[in-house]
Amino acid sequence: MQRIFVYSICLMLLIFLTSCEKEKESIATPSPKTAVVKKQAPKCPKHKNCAEPEKQLDEVAKKTIAGPIHPYRKLFEQAKPATPYMEKAAPENKLRAAIIQAAEGKLPSLAGRIDLISILGRMESIDEHKGKTERVLAMLDDNRWYLAEVVEVGQEELKVKFYDESKKSIHRTLLRPVLRPRPEHVTVGDEYLIDRNDNGIFHLARVVFKKGHRLNVIYMEDGYKESIMYKKSVLFSPRPRSASRAEFSGQPVLALWDDGYFYRAVTDKVEDGIVSLHFEDGQKAELPIDRTRLRSVPAPHFLQKGALMMGNRGGKGAYFAGWLEEHQGKQVTLRYLSDNHTETLDVEELANF
Repeated sequence: MQRIFVYSICLMLLIFLTSCEKEKESIATPSPKTAVVKKQAPKCPKHKNCAEPEKQLDEVAKKTIAGPIHPYRKLFEQAKPATPYMEKAAPENKLRAAIIQAAEGKLPSLAGRIDLISILGRMESIDEHKGKTERVLAMLDDNRWYLAEVVEVGQEELKVKFYDESKKSIHRTLLRPVLRPRPEHVTVGDEYLIDRNDNGIFHLARVVFKKGHRLNVIYMEDGYKESIMYKKSVLFSPRPRSASRAEFSGQPVLALWDDGYFYRAVTDKVEDGIVSLHFEDGQKAELPIDRTRLRSVPAPHFLQKGALMMGNRGGKGAYFAGWLEEHQGKQVTLRYLSDNHTETLDVEELANF
């Protein structure tokens, strides 16, 4: 009996020692199930772009198309508005005396003009210069417009005198008669010059909505929105836009968004004065039909110096109105009406005004 007890103790001791050895081995050499495997980056398929995230974002930014999702002001760095020339601002009585309201029945003559310098007969006396004082709005390098008197007429430039008695020669395309539109002739989507702060200095703005004599405008220099009476506005667009409005689905258009810019879009449905469309950046929307313009490339015979075009500024999908300054082959140079900036574009990046 004693011998059996000793054998049992020895067997238990042997089992204990054997289990300890196995535990040491498992600690020193992990099993395949518990071994920590270092993760390796997956290989990039040949047909995909697996650049670093930062580089991918750069490429996406370059390809981004402007629209409601990607507003123009976020894609392009906007210059801070310059300080106005307050000393050149005309007093209210001088400005009020200079404003002429367009007479009903004569305004359609705008359509046959390249600019406003000779419309309605009143500006022809500038060229004749019969001693009459002619007043105009002239744009200076701050992209704002000031009341001035014409003192000398040249072939392409006119010398004008501002309220502070300073004189400057200014190209005809940067001059406008002080012509107030009639409320029924104000067109949504068109540009107007607005006496923004009631100080005789005019700022370029675009009308996005109108009701009666009240206009909702967006100032192009800073995107500020304001509701004004039409009497604060002066005609800016050298002639009414000739591009037609959307008529049916599937049409390529330029659509005026709430930020005051025209973006490329395609119509999905046109019904009861409302257009359902989708922008090229993916945004879908319903807009009044008067906030659309058919997008078509101007015919070759229209590509003449001085013609008005819409240009895809910076190639990002936001279109600006401008004068055609030069046409060579498949490229043109535009001078934008809003800030006098020039840009060379492919003809395919143009649209009818």
